[in-house]
Amino acid sequence: MTDQAEVAADRLGLLDFLRRRPGERRLLRFALAWLAVIVSIVVIGAVGYTMVEGWSIGDGLYMTIITLIIQIVAGIIGGNAVGAGMKNMSMGGAGNTIAGGIGGLAGGWILSALAGMGYEATSIGPIIGHIVGGGVGGAILTAIVGAIMKSMNRQGA
Repeated sequence: MTDQAEVAADRLGLLDFLRRRPGERRLLRFALAWLAVIVSIVVIGAVGYTMVEGWSIGDGLYMTIITLIIQIVAGIIGGNAVGAGMKNMSMGGAGNTIAGGIGGLAGGWILSALAGMGYEATSIGPIIGHIVGGGVGGAILTAIVGAIMKSMNRQGA
């Protein structure tokens, strides 16, 4: 790199990524990969609502983001409920929250696909379905991951 390009890149912080330790780079790549997955889901959902339902892209974005938020929050609640109710499955607050959020997305998506839920302007049913699917999915994934982690801890001890 030329001196001017290096100075410009340094001012923008572009070289900070290369100066990080391997573990930090791996964590950053992992976070960026998940961000790309979430952005892809939002874009595909918005385009899907636009093509299938005939909605505007703004309405499609709104519904996709609201659906994701509902499922993640319900999953977090379900995951933390399992952690609080079943102490032997608990992974701590952060572990229960992460597993619950991921399980909420998966559970909400699976229930939506199986039940064929869509959205109607005057219907509360699909929203309740997303809440139930997210909560149950978060609880199930938290229990499974908690049981696996406890089993691994017993074997390692």
